[in-house]
Amino acid sequence: MTEQNNSRPADHDFEAGVPLSAFEDQTTLTGQAGETPVIVSCQDGEYRAFEAVCSHYGASLAEGAFSADTVRCPLHHACFSLRTGAAIAAPAFGPLTRRSVVIANGQVTVGAAIDTDAAGAPCRARASDPHRIVLVGSGAAAFAAADTLRKEGYAGELVMVSEDEDRPYDRPNLSKDYLAGSAPPEWMPLQSWDFYDHHDIEILAKTRVTRLDLNSARVETDQHGALAYDRLLLATGARARTLPLPGAPEDRVFTLRSMADAKRLIAAVESAQNIAIVGAGFIGLEVSASLRQRGKAITIISNEAEPFAASLGPEIGRHVRQLHEANGVRFIGSASVRDFDGQSVTLDGGDSVSADLVVVGIGAIPNDALAAEAGLPVEDGILVDADLQTAVPGVFAAGDVARHRNDWAGRPTREEHWVAAQRQGQIAARNMLGAQDAYNEAPFFWTHQFDMTLKVSGLPGVWDRISVSGSIPDNDFVASYYEGPRLRAVASAGREHESTVLHEQLNALHEQAARPGS
Repeated sequence: MTEQNNSRPADHDFEAGVPLSAFEDQTTLTGQAGETPVIVSCQDGEYRAFEAVCSHYGASLAEGAFSADTVRCPLHHACFSLRTGAAIAAPAFGPLTRRSVVIANGQVTVGAAIDTDAAGAPCRARASDPHRIVLVGSGAAAFAAADTLRKEGYAGELVMVSEDEDRPYDRPNLSKDYLAGSAPPEWMPLQSWDFYDHHDIEILAKTRVTRLDLNSARVETDQHGALAYDRLLLATGARARTLPLPGAPEDRVFTLRSMADAKRLIAAVESAQNIAIVGAGFIGLEVSASLRQRGKAITIISNEAEPFAASLGPEIGRHVRQLHEANGVRFIGSASVRDFDGQSVTLDGGDSVSADLVVVGIGAIPNDALAAEAGLPVEDGILVDADLQTAVPGVFAAGDVARHRNDWAGRPTREEHWVAAQRQGQIAARNMLGAQDAYNEAPFFWTHQFDMTLKVSGLPGVWDRISVSGSIPDNDFVASYYEGPRLRAVASAGREHESTVLHEQLNALHEQAARPGS
């Protein structure tokens, strides 16, 4: 386990120069070089400087969690090497900008940016490398795998098969800024088409895989025939769970899973005023917050009395409900929907709610049918080992569809989270090239609703005691969830540095649980 430094490095003026003696107690210092925030790290006697700006969404890394040779972003917990500046854990993929360093007269001075690619691919020419790797899917896990394979120097054929017409995009934003209308479409792709051309990643868009032939190592498609593979990643994701509403007008009932779903919903809400949202999970609540920004009247209908009460506790659940109600949302708890006629929703108790359209957000179902038909073991997801490999050597699964061994949970788990899918894709990619890296990270996810950003690390829902520091009503708190003496999860708002450090501690506990004899 890497030793963590829970305190933030002190700030210094690196344009004027900082004495070398300042590094005697810490290997890493933060500060400014002119108007630019920087991190300066001393590794093995060599001083390296990087701009302290996360390459994912531009957050300041000064508030992050530092170890001897890494820094983790406080916003979405991306992790960077302080030796190279490379992004070593999603959701960031681009490196930190390197700055020149001058050592003179007993001082460290930081200069201009260096034109270098800190994450450049190493040279490799291994006969053992697979000739062709096929990735089924184009979501978080598949994109992360493709990016990692090229960064690891893999030079073979790399094919991504996708039913989507769009190139990989920022799926979490669909229910947030994109739906609210504050994120234009050009912000959504993770990379330009030129990126895939430059890295020789072939995307077979609008293509459905119809069958997996594991005996002959072939993927059969409806548009491009059969594709042979040497390694295969199943990153088929999940589909939105639907709600049976007999007789309801199909063009007025929506789920939100893809870019196409979001476009259809945005077009429909233009002529709608009253919108009913079924389900008070992250999707339902984010859709509520986003459509309120468009001035729509929102009613949330949930079978729970309070959102998140089972997973995060009644106090946070009550706060989330009150946050929506304070912003004009009507919340109906402990209720379910019986039918919808295009003008109103009828509840199980007989009451009706005016609604021009309905958005259903009641969870997702893993797309594991292909795997099951091919004979792979499935159990509400494709079963994989800690290395994310299925029962068939050379065939891996990652993302929402993968149910992986989890020593910390004590049972196989499936995580429907963006960052988890990306990190699983990164690990699966390295393992397809011969590594034996285990996925044992603590889950992390976030949600943004109105003026609250709630972050959760670990395994919520498995606790018998909650300890809260700060004020939940003021969106300034850390809630720690314990099962007996064991810290299981952390939920926070407004405590960026503290929550990032606690996430690192949970990661360490997960790593420890995976060690033999633990």
